Amino acid sequence: MEAPGHAHEALHLVFKRSNGRLRTLALICCVKITDDGLQRVAEKNPLIEKAYLTTCTGLSPNGVLRAVETLTQHNHHLKSLKINGIYNINKQHLKTLSSFLQLTPSEDKQNPIFFHGHKSFSAIEDTSDRRLDVEVCPKCKAVRLVFDCSGDACKRKAENPLMECRGCYFCIPRCEECGVCVQKEETMKAICGDFMCLHCWLKSPKCDFCNKPYCSRHGDRWCAHPDSTLFVCDICDEKPEVLLSSILM
Repeated sequence: MEAPGHAHEALHLVFKRSNGRLRTLALICCVKITDDGLQRVAEKNPLIEKAYLTTCTGLSPNGVLRAVETLTQHNHHLKSLKINGIYNINKQHLKTLSSFLQLTPSEDKQNPIFFHGHKSFSAIEDTSDRRLDVEVCPKCKAVRLVFDCSGDACKRKAENPLMECRGCYFCIPRCEECGVCVQKEETMKAICGDFMCLHCWLKSPKCDFCNKPYCSRHGDRWCAHPDSTLFVCDICDEKPEVLLSSILM
């Protein structure tokens, strides 16, 4: 097995403790896991039903295909596969994975994925009934997570494919807070760089100096000055004029 360092030790621990009975494999952001390491896990644990390989960038599409093929042999069904963040997965890889998983054409279209909901839980806590997390983006045709719009008006747009605002993050900007699609002229940026719709931007607490908000995901970056009621962002906190103002107050 080629997985070095801590990754090698982690996989060895999986082998030792599972004794071939592992049902859920969660290797989230394990960038040092290799194709050979994943294959050994699959061969030693043929009963795996859920495989979460999100952002394991050391894996290749062919390595994933080989492991999934192993886990779907002898009439065994892999119930859930998460591979978002693995590079270079194309339509043919997706078609082969769907064949291994025995997916019907409409099976993974039942539950929409909302951008803000996806950000709020880990892959292990995902309650979506989708068996395969990625699909072909209807806009750019790349294989990625594809998000549905949470806006009521946009849900109605879905009835007209020409107006549909369904796509990956790179094709359709979405509000970090509520997940609604945002038009270019309506896009507001939080201090942390995330997009926000105007409604969420207006109702969010602002820095006392730059009058910009954080999204809730990065809200812990606020700074409070001693002996002052000021709340400032980490960027303004480093500016000399802000430090002087807090001293004089």
